[in-house]
Amino acid sequence: MMKPQITQLSHSTKTPFLLHKPFIHGDGNIASLPIISRHSFQKKKKNVRVGFIPTTNVNIKAVASTTENEKPTSVEAIVTVKLTVGGFLSNLGLDRGLDDIKHLLGKTLHLELVSSELDTRTGLEKETIKGYAQWTSKEEDEVKYESSFEIPEDFGEVGAILVENGHQEEMFFKDIILNGFPYGPLHINCNSWVHSKNDNPQKRVFFANKSYLPSKTPSGLRRLREEELKILRGNGQGEHKSFERVYDYDVYNDLGDPDTNEDLKRPVLGGKQYPYPRRCRTGRPRCDTDPLSEKRSSGSTYVPRDESFSEEKRLTFSAKAIYSVLHALVPSLETAIFDSELGFPNFTAIDSLFNEGVNLPPFENQKKGFLSTLLPRLVKAIANTGEDVLRFETTDTMDRDKFFWFRDEEFARQTLAGVNPYSIQLVTFVLIHHLVLSLSESAKNRIILVMCYISAASYIYISPKKLTKKMMKPQITQLSHSTKTPFLLHKPFIHGDGNIASLPIISRHSFQKKKKNVRVGFIPTTNVNIKAVASTTENEKPTSVEAIVTVKLTVGGFLSNLGLDRGLDDIKHLLGKTLHLELVSSELDTRTGLEKETIKGYAQWTSKEEDEVKYESSFEIPEDFGEVGAILVENGHQEEMFFKDIILNGFPYGPLHINCNSWVHSKNDNPQKRVFFANKSYLPSKTPSGLRRLREEELKILRGNGQGEHKSFERVYDYDVYNDLGDPDTNEDLKRPVLGGKQYPYPRRCRTGRPRCDTDPLSEKRSSGSTYVPRDESFSEEKRLTFSAKAIYSVLHALVPSLETAIFDSELGFPNFTAIDSLFNEGVNLPPFENQKKGFLSTLLPRLVKAIANTGEDVLRFETTDTMDRDKFFWFRDEEFARQTLAGVNPYSIQLVTEWPLKSKLDPKIYGPPESAITTELIDREIKGLMTVKEAINQKKLFILDYHDLFLPYVSKVREIKGTTLYGSRTLFFLTPEGTLRPLAIELTRPPMDGKPQWKQVFMPCWNATGVWQWRIAKAHVLAHDSGVHQLVNHWLRTHAAMEPYVIATNRQLSVVHPIYRLLHPHFRYTMDINALARQILINGGGIIESSFSPGEYSMELSSVAYDQQWQFNLQALPADLINRGMAVEDPTAPHGLKLTIEDYPFANDGLVLWDTIKEWVSDYVNYYYPNPSLIESDQELQAWWTEIRTVGHADKKDEPWWPILKTPKDLIEIITTIAWVASGHHATVNFGQYSYTGYFPNRPTIARTNMPIEDPSEESWNNFLRKPESVLLECFPTKIQATRMMAVMDILSNHSPDEEYLGDLVESAWDENLYIKGVFERFKGRLTKLEEIIDERNANKNLMNRSGAGIVPYELLKPSSPPGVTGKGVPYSISI
Repeated sequence: MMKPQITQLSHSTKTPFLLHKPFIHGDGNIASLPIISRHSFQKKKKNVRVGFIPTTNVNIKAVASTTENEKPTSVEAIVTVKLTVGGFLSNLGLDRGLDDIKHLLGKTLHLELVSSELDTRTGLEKETIKGYAQWTSKEEDEVKYESSFEIPEDFGEVGAILVENGHQEEMFFKDIILNGFPYGPLHINCNSWVHSKNDNPQKRVFFANKSYLPSKTPSGLRRLREEELKILRGNGQGEHKSFERVYDYDVYNDLGDPDTNEDLKRPVLGGKQYPYPRRCRTGRPRCDTDPLSEKRSSGSTYVPRDESFSEEKRLTFSAKAIYSVLHALVPSLETAIFDSELGFPNFTAIDSLFNEGVNLPPFENQKKGFLSTLLPRLVKAIANTGEDVLRFETTDTMDRDKFFWFRDEEFARQTLAGVNPYSIQLVTFVLIHHLVLSLSESAKNRIILVMCYISAASYIYISPKKLTKKMMKPQITQLSHSTKTPFLLHKPFIHGDGNIASLPIISRHSFQKKKKNVRVGFIPTTNVNIKAVASTTENEKPTSVEAIVTVKLTVGGFLSNLGLDRGLDDIKHLLGKTLHLELVSSELDTRTGLEKETIKGYAQWTSKEEDEVKYESSFEIPEDFGEVGAILVENGHQEEMFFKDIILNGFPYGPLHINCNSWVHSKNDNPQKRVFFANKSYLPSKTPSGLRRLREEELKILRGNGQGEHKSFERVYDYDVYNDLGDPDTNEDLKRPVLGGKQYPYPRRCRTGRPRCDTDPLSEKRSSGSTYVPRDESFSEEKRLTFSAKAIYSVLHALVPSLETAIFDSELGFPNFTAIDSLFNEGVNLPPFENQKKGFLSTLLPRLVKAIANTGEDVLRFETTDTMDRDKFFWFRDEEFARQTLAGVNPYSIQLVTEWPLKSKLDPKIYGPPESAITTELIDREIKGLMTVKEAINQKKLFILDYHDLFLPYVSKVREIKGTTLYGSRTLFFLTPEGTLRPLAIELTRPPMDGKPQWKQVFMPCWNATGVWQWRIAKAHVLAHDSGVHQLVNHWLRTHAAMEPYVIATNRQLSVVHPIYRLLHPHFRYTMDINALARQILINGGGIIESSFSPGEYSMELSSVAYDQQWQFNLQALPADLINRGMAVEDPTAPHGLKLTIEDYPFANDGLVLWDTIKEWVSDYVNYYYPNPSLIESDQELQAWWTEIRTVGHADKKDEPWWPILKTPKDLIEIITTIAWVASGHHATVNFGQYSYTGYFPNRPTIARTNMPIEDPSEESWNNFLRKPESVLLECFPTKIQATRMMAVMDILSNHSPDEEYLGDLVESAWDENLYIKGVFERFKGRLTKLEEIIDERNANKNLMNRSGAGIVPYELLKPSSPPGVTGKGVPYSISI
């Protein structure tokens, strides 16, 4: 049991054989067995001491050493053989017994060491040193063989080993290691199969790892080198055997199988007729029926032995799965899908491959679940049956974007970043060719060096003399007049982590005339802008300035929008020619009176930090240059770039910040340079002389020339009428009137310049893609991919089609209220959209669509609204119906009754008697005991929703539309002593039509079942009317549509340096883009609004009528609006100068605080820049702005007398406060509560589909109403598809995106740099915070019953801030959703 000491004597016929005991019967100890000597070369005595170390998982090696007086070197060879997967040498098969005997005799593995040298005496190869290697150990998946050799002193370097495998089958050699040489072990890598000598007696050669050119091959190895190649080439004869290693050529004549089926005959690929690369020759015989074709193998096809999969790989997933698919799965599929010509009937069937899958019958005689065990990723076992189902894993492309395959931009993108990026090629190669030809030789060389740089693994510094690795922070010195200047290159441009490499390129600073030392310091800190700040020495008059340009990365990665021209851009980057800057002086030259020459320079890419890229450039500013007032930018990229800001460091007074936040076009699209002014604001008369021309020219660019179709990169603001809502070229039924003009007055929209329709010259063609808006008005790439915009597209292009598939009958209503409730409980099962996997929509719209846990399928399940959550029956109550006119999503329609009796202003000859059917007697009966109608009028207790005259002219038109109806309506309310409203009566009117006289009926709350149900159905009609007015008038018209002319005029007439431009700009962000999107898919002919609201195809026409009859700019101010509706009167002693008619009017109460807060901020700002009225009248830009709003933007109202006159700061304050209020408070009021109040659609149905049961009823319809009135109400409600579609849209429109910009949230750069403006902004922000506290206090006041009480949702719509999501609060600056 002790470590044995074994002595070997030379010339003995017996030598010790170290035998691993488990080979026979043991437990891991070593047994010694004398066997025949196999070292014929041993000639001298040698003592070998073998030490055995009893450890686990450690290679046991016997290392021999010679005594100092012995010249031969004792060497131990260790051969590592890989085990086969089935167990140790399991492929030995039936011959294992014979192999075992040979193992015991040590005769299984014969080695011969080959010298690299020839015998110097004979000039022949030296005799090899031979020996058998014996099995000594097994370690996990490897077996060790060992042998000892005596190497004569003059043998020379061992250059190869000849191996003879005495096993019955082949073996896989991993390596051979020779230990004992003075210079260390000799490793010979094998990784090759060695055939059995029974198959081929030829010995196998393994060369040492050293490489040689043929001419440098050691003399002792040349013959072996040549013979090995002859073996590998073969003789081109016969069929190759599996163990062979012959590499030979053949044509592709084995693709067909004509002996099996004549239809499987295929042409030979390779030759004159069908040129093709050659394949490996197998030598199989030719087909019987086609002598040109080679027979196909029933088993595996020959490849040289070392080219085939290793046994490990053959039995692991890759190869195993291929065989499993071909030999097991495919036959099962062919059985399951019996019709081989059957295609997919629809995309849902394709989606089912990823969802339900294909049921597979059992394969041959295998048990259930056999294939799922074999191919677990492809085949799933059904839990309750155990049967196999082929269900594919969703691809990562589908997982991220279900429609990726459908989009043209993705089709193009995949040519660059898909599975085949090798086919795309540049058409304009000649351009690059000319570019390279135009470069100097040194520049060409640098391009070559860059190609080397791209494949480098570390940062490199390239200079004319050396190419060395630079891992230290570089100190860079720049000398003027040098043809080479340092180029700071950010490593991620190729592959790095943000360190800086320096590359000398052609100088681009032509203005440098004096020596200048620039020290660039690199600060190793995280999330801090790294800036290089230069300084001049005291005796130099010019100021050394460093410009740092920050460019925002696109969402897809750094400048991913550079597209196919990226290669050319990369070259330009390296040459420092991509970004050209010119510093502009604010002063004129005092000697010439002309503008000073700009200081020019190229900015170079220096670093990338998270989502931004930095460019830097250095400038020498002469002492008399004056203040830098602007920078001209030229973008040399092939595509646009988004500039965040430019900072100039080095001025004595501190850095100069220039805020950009703008796209800069490529000079290839437009050679005109882009100007960015400094953040300081100027009235036109105060503009520095050196900037006046640029200020005027920039405005000319923004105005455009009114010609041609606008391109996406342009920044032209111009006007047009709404002539793009219809699509007559697609369908005559989609023709819509032009809104804007004498017949249909309307605000103007942004001009796109698209061509006119073929079938209607008055209408503009619709875009298949996005609609033009000036480039900086479109959503940022970040916002476009965040929730708000993305979700709108998702609902309209994914959810709605899925809904239409799920709800196959578009006219199907809800059978009962339980079915409506199921939208919030069980939901609607959605079929997979197109080819997307299960759960796609739940990933896209997680708030709307849920994935079923056990199936993964999508279910449209709506979030319970906060109104439902507090009171499930809120929608059913009359007091809630009334309360929502004051604190709901449309508090703009309720008005005081000031005239009695109620009377229409419409022509009685056309619309019938004008007198209302709501009589004094009816109302007296309702309020009897409190007061009379006359007293109620005098005490301001009667209020009305009056949609009579607006809707009545459209009743007959709308009733021609299938599935809808319309009335003119009036709804009367009474203000109770508690301060709440009580509904009194609803009047519905139908004008004379179809030979029938005018029909009008009054419905009132009552105490009989028939009357109660008629009242409820009448309420549904009124709510549909209110929903239509809310969306088409108070929301779309008064905010979105009316605001667009303000945006256009501001950009056309006010310079970006005008203080009023900078005050208004935050209120305009993204409005034009969301409006363009609305024209595409919401208010367009056949769009969401028309298909879901009562006026149908006349919806936008009705919006035009409301504009014509109701809209006035001066009434858009909240105080004026309240006064106009009789909801307030002026009272200097009251808060805000107004006394509310209804004291507890939540919208008005909170709105007036917000109005005053905005007005105070605007007043402080305006009075700072306009301390006296003369500055207002003399401000040409301001006057042109206001004139254009009145006469062009709202041209159809240009002659109205109510337009404010702009003469004083007070006038301007009122105008700007009105615009700011509409963009913020007004829009927030009517938008962000939509899901709370319309999410449960019975509360606010958008459409009423059936007439009142009492209007001209048949006996059958009346009896149906009496028998089941609930069904009649449900039939009046929207259909399933209308309701679910609108609920989904309302959910999205009520959602705050994560990047929402709320009032007072962020200070604009121009405000921040002016201490006074910054101070008044902070005060503005503080008042907004106070408003939040006021709202909370009001909601907690139990006496304010219109905003608090049992089941009442607190009124928070005018709370300034909000987290993302559907919150029912938050006031953004602008209309961006």
